[in-house]
Amino acid sequence: MTIINLIENAFSKNDFERVIRLCDEIPENQKAISYKARSLCLLERPHEALDVLDKTNYPDNPYHHYIKAQALMDIEQYGQAIECFEEIFDLEVNDETSLAFMKLDYNICLSLRQDELIEMEKYVDAWKVNLKSQSPYSIEGFTRHVRQYSSRVKSRQYYVRISSHKAKEKLFLFLEKNGFEIKDFEGLLFLIDVVDKTCRGDDGRGEITISESKFYDKVNFHPHNKIGLKNIFHENGKIAYEGYVLNGAPYGFGKAYFEDGTLYRDGIFDIKGIVQGKEYYPSG
Repeated sequence: MTIINLIENAFSKNDFERVIRLCDEIPENQKAISYKARSLCLLERPHEALDVLDKTNYPDNPYHHYIKAQALMDIEQYGQAIECFEEIFDLEVNDETSLAFMKLDYNICLSLRQDELIEMEKYVDAWKVNLKSQSPYSIEGFTRHVRQYSSRVKSRQYYVRISSHKAKEKLFLFLEKNGFEIKDFEGLLFLIDVVDKTCRGDDGRGEITISESKFYDKVNFHPHNKIGLKNIFHENGKIAYEGYVLNGAPYGFGKAYFEDGTLYRDGIFDIKGIVQGKEYYPSG
């Protein structure tokens, strides 16, 4: 069995650490470079994958460009990822199935870049990106979408496009921890209602989508390293708040209670109080 066979076997078993060790034994092999970079991406180490690809010099290898584009998408560098995809399409890709996946991911990347530019209010640049997509909007349709997006800055519903299956697992874990009802779906696009706390699969047609990291930002879950779970109590010892806090104050998903322990507010908090969610009368 050749070392490439060993690499392929380890990769099929999701033994990515072994794949990396085996690839290091033949560092100049183009196929090994691809497997190593892809394994690093799947281990959520996209920066290392980019380092591996940047140290090689195979500009005519479309699969290297493809893996680099995926790694750039993982770190939300959508503009650079688009450039990688466009380099692929200048090369010859003999495998029609692989090419179809590349074109699918390219359109996803265009969508995410467009949304990013709209959020930054760079509408002309967003329109230029839109024109590259497989199904570009008319100028009237694009204008409607920008207006829709602008009116939903503090929306109760978000169309979230997940970057990977691992990211999907993390998002579901986060939502479950915060009391969401989740209806699983094979795809990577979800409609999340932060007031009713539901999450379901969606095709997202005709809607502005955001990445999962943008969703975390909108529900006040960034920066992760400064936000933690904490209970705050009334003077009578009953719980006043349970949920995420920032600098000791409610920030993110949480629940606030009246002094008698009855639920008062349930939703997303910031320094001003609850910004999205439900508020209850003392009677419930």
